[in-house]
Amino acid sequence: MCWGAAGPATQPAAPATVTASVTSGTDAALTTAYTISIQRTESQQTSGASSSTRAESTSGRSLIDERLASSAVTGRSAGAAQCASPDTAPVPPETPIAVPDPVLRAALEQALDKPAGEAINAAEMASLAALSVPRPSDAPSDAVADLTGLEHAAALEALDVAGHDIADLAPLRCLASLKTLNAGRNQISDIAALSGLTSLERLYLYDNQISDIAALSGLTNLTALLVDHNQITGTAALSGLTGLTTLGLGDNQISDIAALSGLTALRTLYLFDNDITDLGALSGLNSLIALWVDGNDLVSPNGWAPAGGLGYLDARHNLIADISPLDALAASGGTIHSEPQRTTTVRVNDPSLRAALLAALGKTTGGTLSPAEIATIERLERVGPRGDPALISDLSGLEHATSLTELRLRNNAIADIEPITGLDSLERLDLQANRFADLAQLEGLRSLRWLNLMQNNIASIDALPALPGLEMLFVDFNNIADITPLAGRSALTRLGLVGNNITDISTLAGLTNLDWVMISGNNITDITALASLDKIYYLRLTNNNISDLTPLSGLTRLTNLHLYRNNITDLEPLRGLTRLRFLDLRDNNITRLEPLGGLTRLGDLYIGDNHITDFTPLDGIEDLTIHGRDAQTPTN
Repeated sequence: MCWGAAGPATQPAAPATVTASVTSGTDAALTTAYTISIQRTESQQTSGASSSTRAESTSGRSLIDERLASSAVTGRSAGAAQCASPDTAPVPPETPIAVPDPVLRAALEQALDKPAGEAINAAEMASLAALSVPRPSDAPSDAVADLTGLEHAAALEALDVAGHDIADLAPLRCLASLKTLNAGRNQISDIAALSGLTSLERLYLYDNQISDIAALSGLTNLTALLVDHNQITGTAALSGLTGLTTLGLGDNQISDIAALSGLTALRTLYLFDNDITDLGALSGLNSLIALWVDGNDLVSPNGWAPAGGLGYLDARHNLIADISPLDALAASGGTIHSEPQRTTTVRVNDPSLRAALLAALGKTTGGTLSPAEIATIERLERVGPRGDPALISDLSGLEHATSLTELRLRNNAIADIEPITGLDSLERLDLQANRFADLAQLEGLRSLRWLNLMQNNIASIDALPALPGLEMLFVDFNNIADITPLAGRSALTRLGLVGNNITDISTLAGLTNLDWVMISGNNITDITALASLDKIYYLRLTNNNISDLTPLSGLTRLTNLHLYRNNITDLEPLRGLTRLRFLDLRDNNITRLEPLGGLTRLGDLYIGDNHITDFTPLDGIEDLTIHGRDAQTPTN
C-alpha cells in the first residue's frame, strides 16, 4: 500500500492545496488508490499542490551542482589552519607544487590563469578561493582521479569535483577554510579525511560507496548534507548536526532514524528507498516543509502526522493500510476526497523502447514493466543503427522514469517528446538525428545541463525555454537563422551552431561564460561579438565568409582555432595568441606568416591552399608540424 502527499518543496508563501494519494491492497496485481485533497484555511500556512512524482524525490540531487555553482564565496581566510605541527616550517611561496593528475592540473591552470605546463607555486595555490572541475564527457581521460596538490590550497572555500573517479580525499584533510564541497558521483568509500573540516556548511557526497559516516559527527556548521545513493546503515553520527536544514539520506540501507529526532531545523529531508518502518522520530520536526519517505517498509505512520507547515510528502511504494492519521489534518480545516481506481502494468507502445527499458532493468524480452520498476532507471540509452527500421518513435511509458538523469536516444525517429516533459530530474538529453522540432516541450525539464539536438527539424529556437541550468547546447545541422533567443543564457559554457543559416552572431557577445564554440558552415562575415568571450579556448569558424580577425586578438586563452575556408589575408590579430596549439588556416588568401612567429606552443599548423612562399618566420617554433606546406597556389 502507498501513501503520498504532494506540494512543492519550497517554503509556503500563501494558502494553497496539499494533495495526498493513498494506494491500498496487498495484491501487486490489483490495488486500490485513494486521492486525498487537503484544503487549508487562509489562516493556516501551506504549500501549493503539485503532482506527486518520483522525479521530485530526487530533485535535490539533480540541483546539487547548480546550488554549488551559485554559492557565493564571500571572502578568504586570512590564514588557513595548518594540520602540521607548529614546528613544521611553512612551504616557501615560490616552491613548485606537484599536481600529478592532468585533468586537475588543467583546471587549476585555468582557475589561476596559468599557461599550460607552467609551474604552479605554493603562493598561487594558497590564493585559490574556489575551484570547479567539470567533466566534459564520460571518457576516463576527462576524469580527475587524484586530488594531490590541493593540500596547499589553504584558502579554498568552495570545491566542486562531482562526477569524476576520485576515491581518496586525503589531500583535503587540512583545508580548514572549506565551506562547500561537492564530491558526488565519485568512487569514495572512506570520508575520514573530512572529520576536521569544521568550517563546512554544504557537503555533497551522493552517489558514492560510503557506508561509515562517523567522520561527519563533528561538522556542526553543516546546513546542507546530501549522502543519498550510498551504503549507509546508521545515522547516529548525525545526531549533533542541529544546524542542518537540508538532509539527503535516500537510497541507502537505513532502518533506524531515531538519531534525527533532534534535528529540529530540518526543512527538507530525503529518506526514500531505505528500510524504514517507523516515522515516530520525526514527530518533533515541525520545521519540515518537504519529506520523501517513498520506497520504504512503512505499514502505518506509527503515531506521526504531517506538521502544519508541510507542503510536500511522498510516501508512495510502502505498505500503509491505515490512513486515519490524516483525519487530524482534515479536522484542522482539510477536506478528504477519495476515488478508488485500478492500477496495471505500464503500456509501452514502441517495441524498441520497450526492449531498451527491459534491458536497462535486466529483464527478459517478454517481461512486464511496472511504474515502480521504470521509476528506478537513472540512465537509458538506445542509439538506432543506421538503416534499422526498428527506430523509436513513441516515448509513451517514459513518463514513469522519474529518476532518469540521462537519456540518449540518438538516431531514431522521435518527433514528440511529450511523455518526458515532466522528468524534472533529467540532466542530460541526447536527441541527435531525430525528427524533433517543438522546443516548447522542453519547458518542464528544469534540471537540464546538457542538451544535444543536432540534426533535427529545428527552424527556430524562439520557443527554447529558459532552462536556467543549461550549460551545454548543441543545435548543429538544423535550419536556424536567428540566434537572438540565446540572449541572457549566461550559464552556457559550450555551444554548437554548425551547419545552419546564421549570419548575425551579435547575441553571443553577452554569453561571457562560453569557453567552447563551434559556428562553422554558416554565412558569417562579422565576428565582432566574439571579442568579449575571454574564457574561450576552443573556437571553430570554418567555412564562413570571414576576412577580419581583429576581434580575436584579445582571446588569449585560445588553444584551438579553426579558420579553414574563409577570406582571410591578414594574420596580424593572431600575433598575441601565444597559447595556441592547433591552428587551421587552409583555403584562405594568406601570403605572410610573420605574425605567427611568436606562437612558440604551436604544435599543428594546417596551411594548405594559400599563397605562401616563405615559411622561415616559423623556424623558431620547436615541435611544429606544418601540414600543407607544399600545397600552395601561386598568386595571380
